[in-house]
Amino acid sequence: MESRLFKLHSFTVVGKREQLDLVDGEHEQKIPELWNLAKEPGGLVDLLLAINNENIEGILGISDISNSSQENLNFDYWIAVNSSHTEDLTHLTIPAARWISFEIDGVTPQSIQKGFSKVFENGLKSHDLVAALPYQIEYYPPNYLENVNTLMEIWIPIEII
Repeated sequence: MESRLFKLHSFTVVGKREQLDLVDGEHEQKIPELWNLAKEPGGLVDLLLAINNENIEGILGISDISNSSQENLNFDYWIAVNSSHTEDLTHLTIPAARWISFEIDGVTPQSIQKGFSKVFENGLKSHDLVAALPYQIEYYPPNYLENVNTLMEIWIPIEII
């Protein structure tokens, strides 16, 4: 897996948020269902790309585990874009951080799910890194819908150990 380190200033995303359950792998089935609906013509992805007006071009799948605990095995999953168009839309601000990006190729959702396993089993350890914030981002470039062979990325905010 190719990787690169980069820094991002704080940024705001807007989109659709769903609370998902980590128990029994329910999220592994639900996330692809959310994407299938979002990618329909005139659907959420088209709306989001139309308001994507900031530095990060493309669609983001964001896992937010900030409210998850041993008692609460839920997390928020976002399909979103970086945008300043927050009025009347659900939005989230991601704090400034250093990130590592891992390139992922293949057919989604299987390649993304396998990619996350590789990142957390080997990728971070091989770079002497740990996750620093409760966010994990799937990055899909703007031309993703037209070309499903486009490389995707997994972004993890990091601390060097």
